[in-house]
Amino acid sequence: MTTPPAIDAAEVKRIAVELVANTHEALGRLESVEQSLNEIDAMLAERPAGGSWCWRYLDAYERVALFTELREWVDWMSDRYDVRSIIRPCWFHHGPVVEELTGLYVAWRATFVEVPRAYSDVVVAFHDRWFWPVMRRVREWQWMANCNGVTHKDRSIDMPATNGDDFTRHLHEAMEGITPGEDANAVHAAIEAGEATPLRNPAKDPTTPVFWRGAWWAVLANSPDGLWVPRPQRVAAKLQELYDEAHPQEQSS
Repeated sequence: MTTPPAIDAAEVKRIAVELVANTHEALGRLESVEQSLNEIDAMLAERPAGGSWCWRYLDAYERVALFTELREWVDWMSDRYDVRSIIRPCWFHHGPVVEELTGLYVAWRATFVEVPRAYSDVVVAFHDRWFWPVMRRVREWQWMANCNGVTHKDRSIDMPATNGDDFTRHLHEAMEGITPGEDANAVHAAIEAGEATPLRNPAKDPTTPVFWRGAWWAVLANSPDGLWVPRPQRVAAKLQELYDEAHPQEQSS
């Protein structure tokens, strides 16, 4: 009869400790992946239904944020391409021009900003396919033009940039009747006082959406001031769903 080999207790303990450590490491990675997925879900939930550039579906906060972002680019573009005689200072009052310039801005970002590229013809394509056709449409449809298409006028009047005072009034009108945003100090103080419930750990995500004053608040992706603002029902429902998934114990109690 063969005698079984002696058990090395120290070796068994070493293997057990190693298994426990590997298990903890795997669970940590799984938790990190789950947190990343939740953050992606929350980021997508905070975006407008039609996308960040779809004016039809933007709420008041999102419109103000996009107008502010677009204004800086429009003024730069108008100077760079010497098209102030086409893009007039009141462009933001003209819906078709706003839509055309928004599309052009998105194409410009895709061409020059967002994705580093190897040498290619995308820059020429931007001008050929998008920029100058948009300028021609704005001029030919006479949304803002003073020229009648027959009489030539020298560029004797230097068109100014966006009318600052009028633009400010325009933003104020857009903000009428909506709840003012709150800064980080107010939001974090509300969390510490137990008055606001964060979606994620504020120590890891200082701009986490919060449930506060009976509504979900979040910082817009393109916010000009970094303030938390109440989100519309379609966004609030998704944020609440994410919160419920992360806190199942609260649902069962």
